[in-house]
Amino acid sequence: MSYAGDLSPHDAWAKLEQGAILVDVRTEGEWAHIGIPDTKATENDPLFIQWNLAGGIPTPVSSKS
Repeated sequence: MSYAGDLSPHDAWAKLEQGAILVDVRTEGEWAHIGIPDTKATENDPLFIQWNLAGGIPTPVSSKS
């Protein structure tokens, strides 16, 4: 997958309002400590899929090519 570019917070929110789904790839610890995105106004719940486990260990799903 190649890098597709940055989105401003405003543009990202507009995409969520149009039906896009936010995928949060942080760790469970980050979700607990920092919090989770509030997307209630868009009526689309975010997906929570850890890219890495605590300690930087890739999840079994993300380590497969």
